[in-house]
Amino acid sequence: MLTENDIHPGEIAELNIKLNLLAELPVWRSKKVENHIDAQFNIPYVFSVLANKVEIGPSWQAPEILKERQVTQFMKKVRVFTELDDDAQGKPELEVVVDRGSENESYSREGLALVGDMTDDELNKKFMRNTNGLLNKDRAYELLEKIHELENIDDISTIFQLVLANV
Repeated sequence: MLTENDIHPGEIAELNIKLNLLAELPVWRSKKVENHIDAQFNIPYVFSVLANKVEIGPSWQAPEILKERQVTQFMKKVRVFTELDDDAQGKPELEVVVDRGSENESYSREGLALVGDMTDDELNKKFMRNTNGLLNKDRAYELLEKIHELENIDDISTIFQLVLANV
């Protein structure tokens, strides 16, 4: 939505997300992220790194990104709702309110919760992105091939040898 509408982080006045009841747990709504464990469940943080165009992958949990001022400041603009919140009634699952000077615009989406399946190609790209900097590209491709053939591997230690060879 941000790319489609050329929305920049500084233009966003508020970002509202309506989630299932699991988001009633404080870890999902907190405006404070101190470590990578906090980051993986924190909705304001996740949407902040997305809005600030931090490359999807391991960098989202890098200590410097966790503390980056733009990211922590943007988190204040993110509001998380569930059906238990009175303010959630009639709201879309995602709403971005943009302030472009004299006018505010609102963009919204429904059905986001249903998008969760990944294609093999998307999973392969995610694997390669997540191994970047840990394994050289050839080793990562070799490991990926082994993972795809896991049911045919007699000795699982061959996978560990590929991983540990770079350590």
